[in-house]
Amino acid sequence: MRCGQRSVHAIRNIPSAVPKVTPRQSTKQRKENLRRTPHQHKKEQTVTGFTHERPGEGETNEWYTPKTFFTQLGEHITFDLDPCSPGVGLSHVPARRVFTKDDDGLTQQWEGLVFCNPPYGREVGLWAEKCAAHGNSMALVFARVDTAWFHKAVATADGVFFLAGRVKFHKGSIRNPNKGNASAGSCLILWGEAAMRIVENSDLLGVLMKPVAPAAAGE
Repeated sequence: MRCGQRSVHAIRNIPSAVPKVTPRQSTKQRKENLRRTPHQHKKEQTVTGFTHERPGEGETNEWYTPKTFFTQLGEHITFDLDPCSPGVGLSHVPARRVFTKDDDGLTQQWEGLVFCNPPYGREVGLWAEKCAAHGNSMALVFARVDTAWFHKAVATADGVFFLAGRVKFHKGSIRNPNKGNASAGSCLILWGEAAMRIVENSDLLGVLMKPVAPAAAGE
């Protein structure tokens, strides 16, 4: 892959991370930690954030895109379809038409320019495949470069925009504060000229990469 029109210098104004200072624990706190089982530690770590895997027990895998994201993408942009919507008026996605969980957007016919922020569960690869088959869409997903579904999706895309920093999602509802503790950075996988053009002209910070077809044998 090679860099597209946006380069690394686009993220130079992002403040560097401030080292996190861990407060000194009391004797009581240390004893309590020692009594906890590994399962308890794992469960507590699971519910503090979210990953592309299955959410913890009782947790949601629905994280909604903040309004600021679409402001930076382009306030004049309106998508034809949001296939992963919680419902009309319950999302910041500017879309003329939506499919909800009850509609099962994976089984529906898509039309026009699509914005897809799929549920952060194990079916994310299926949503990427649907976006690729449609060919006129952008998917906001984790930049999971270590997974098979990610490389399969990127191989079909016209571009991948790696977002600087981490998106602050709304957990479960846009009425909740967008303080989702994402465990990884996000990217936009782009299919089609319209999606590419929107990102190239946006105010989003990040790096746009374009897949390069492998050279034919003998070249």
